Amino acid sequence: NEKCNDATSCNLNRLCGGELGNSHRFELHPRPEGSESESLASARCDRELLVKRAPKETLDEVDPYIDQFQKAGLDAEGLDVLSFQFINQHILREKVLHPENLGGFIFTSPRGVVSVAQCFEGDDIDSQAWSVLPSYVVGEGTAKVLWEKLALPSVGHESGSAVELADYICSVHKDKTSKPLLFPSAELKRNTLLDSLTNTGIAVDCVTAYKTVPHPQLSSLLKDKFERSFPKPDCLVFFSPSGVNATLIALQDISVNLEILKMVAIGPTTEAAIKEHGLSVFATAKKPSPAGLLEAINNARLGSHHFTTN
Repeated sequence: NEKCNDATSCNLNRLCGGELGNSHRFELHPRPEGSESESLASARCDRELLVKRAPKETLDEVDPYIDQFQKAGLDAEGLDVLSFQFINQHILREKVLHPENLGGFIFTSPRGVVSVAQCFEGDDIDSQAWSVLPSYVVGEGTAKVLWEKLALPSVGHESGSAVELADYICSVHKDKTSKPLLFPSAELKRNTLLDSLTNTGIAVDCVTAYKTVPHPQLSSLLKDKFERSFPKPDCLVFFSPSGVNATLIALQDISVNLEILKMVAIGPTTEAAIKEHGLSVFATAKKPSPAGLLEAINNARLGSHHFTTN
C-alpha cells in the first residue's frame, strides 16, 4: 500500500471492492445494503494512496482493515470496485444437501462461503451433518465468515494462500477415499490448488459458484479520485486478481499513469496479477489479514526513501 518513513503519520484511503492502499486520509463509503462488492482503498504519505479490497462479508460493523489502520494512525475510505454474482446455485445446493457424499469443504475466499449460504437463504440450516467434515480455508477472514454464516469450524486458516492451503491439506487429509472435497470457486481461478491436490490423489469436486464484474460506477469513482481529488492517490493496494484487472483497466481508460503508482498486494496470487500487467509490486502481505497487510506496508516503508510524512 503506502510507503512512508513514519507509519503512524501516514493516512490510508480505501475503496470498498478491491484491495487496499494507503493515503494520508482514509475515508469510508459504505456499500449499499445487500450488495456484494470488492473494495478499493487508497492511502497517502506525502500524497494519497488508493487501495482495492474484497467486500466485507463478516458481521462486524467496523471493517477490520480500516480498524487496523486507524489504530496505526491511518484514516480509511471505501469505494465499490467489484460486484459479485452467484451462479450454479442449484448445483451447489444439491451437493451440499448430501454431506454423506463429501469428504470435506475447501473455501479460499469469503465469497465461496457466502455462495453456500446463499443456497439456503431463508431456510433453516442444520449444519450438524457438515460439522463432522473438515472445512479447509485460506485466511482468518474466510474462517470468520464460515463461522458467522454457517456455524462451521475451520482448519488450515493460518494458510496465507491457496498454495499454502494445498500443502496443508496434502499433509493432513489422509482419507483419500472416493469422496471428494467440495470446492465452491470463482469463475476465474488458478488451478494451482486443484493440481496439487489431484496430483497427490485427493479428489476435488470444483463448482464454479460466483463471478466478479466491475462495479457499474467504477470509472466515475476512479475519475473522481484521480482528477478531482487532492492530493491524488500515489499507491494502490489490491485484494484480488479480479480487483486488479478491473481497476487497472479502468485507470488506463482515464489515462492514469500507472508507472508512477506504488502497488501493494494482499497475497502472492494478487501479486502475480499485478505483474501480469507489467507493473512492479511494492509490498505483498505474507498473511491475508489486516495485521499482515499493515506489516508488509510498514516493512516496505522501512526500505523506501521516496516518501515523507507531514
